[in-house]
Amino acid sequence: MDENDKMAVATSNEQKFEANKVRVKIPPFWEEKPEIWFFQVEAQFSIANINQDETKFNYLVAQLDPKFIENIWDIIQSDEKKKYSCAKSRLLSTFKESEEKSIKKLLTGISLGDMKPSQLLRKRKSLAGDNITEKVLRTLWLDKLPDSIKNILVVSSKNLENLCVMADKIFEINSSPEIYSADADSSAMKNILEKFFRGLDFAFPYLDDILIASTNELQQENHLKIVFERLNTYGLKINISKSVFGVEEIEFLGYLISNEGSNPLPEKVNTITNYKKPETLHDLRIFLGMINFYRRYLKDAAKNQALLHDYLKGAKKRDKRKIQWTEEAEK
Repeated sequence: MDENDKMAVATSNEQKFEANKVRVKIPPFWEEKPEIWFFQVEAQFSIANINQDETKFNYLVAQLDPKFIENIWDIIQSDEKKKYSCAKSRLLSTFKESEEKSIKKLLTGISLGDMKPSQLLRKRKSLAGDNITEKVLRTLWLDKLPDSIKNILVVSSKNLENLCVMADKIFEINSSPEIYSADADSSAMKNILEKFFRGLDFAFPYLDDILIASTNELQQENHLKIVFERLNTYGLKINISKSVFGVEEIEFLGYLISNEGSNPLPEKVNTITNYKKPETLHDLRIFLGMINFYRRYLKDAAKNQALLHDYLKGAKKRDKRKIQWTEEAEK
C-alpha cells in the first residue's frame, strides 16, 4: 500500500469517526422518566453503530449533569468492565418512581392544566402501567376533565381511544377565542355554526337557531340524530323548551317555512296591507322599510316602488314634510 492509499484510509477512518460524533446527540437527562431517556440514548447509539460498553459509558458521563454523576461516581472510579450497564441500572433504580408512588400520583396528583385531554390520558396511562384497568383509568381521567367536557363524555359508550379524540375536539372548540366572542359578534357565531354543520345539507343554522328540513318522520328522526351527535361532539346544547319538532310548517327568521318553500308571515302581511297611507316623508320611509323585507314576494317591486322612492330624493332621515300624492303614485 503506497502513501496515498494510507492517507486515503486514514481520512476515511477520521470521517467515519466524525460521522459517529455528529450522529450521537444525547438529550439532557430526564429525571422524571429515566426509562424513556435511556430508550432515546440507545436509539442514538444504534444509529451510530456504537456497541462498545466503554464508548457508551463515555458518552453517558459526558452528557450527565454533575448532580446526576454523583449517583454513579463509585462506578466511574471502579474497575467494573461493564460500566455503562451498571450506570444505567443505578440511574433507573434511583430515579424511576416506585409502583406505589406512581399509583398515588395517578389517583391524586395530575390535573389537566395546559394539557389536552389526550395528553392527560397518555400521562395517566404511563403512570398506571398494567396495574389499573381501563374502566378505572377512564373514571380517573374523566374526573379531571372540565364539566363541559365530562358531562358529554360520561354518557358515551365509545372506547377510551375514541373518547379521547372526541374530548380533544370539544376541548379545542371550548378553548377557541371564537366561542367567547360569539355572543358579541353575530357573524362569528354564524361562521362557527356553519363550520360545525358543514356537509349537512338538511340543516340550516343561523345564529342560535337551527332549521332541519326532512321529507318524512323517519328521515327527520335520522336527521335529528345526526344533528344531536354533531352538537354533542362540539359540546353544544339546545334549549328544549324553545325547540319545536315534527311540524309541517314553522316560523323561521321572519318567514313561514313549509314543504311549499318560504312565504311571508300572514300577520306581517296584514300589518303592511292595513298600514295607513303615509302622510310625511318619514312615514313613507318606514313603510318602504317594512315592505322591503318581503320584497322578493312582490311582483315588479322595483318598478312599482320607483315613484315612491322618488319622493325620498333629497329628504332628511326624519323629514316631517307632508307628501303631495299624485294619482299615479297612489296606485
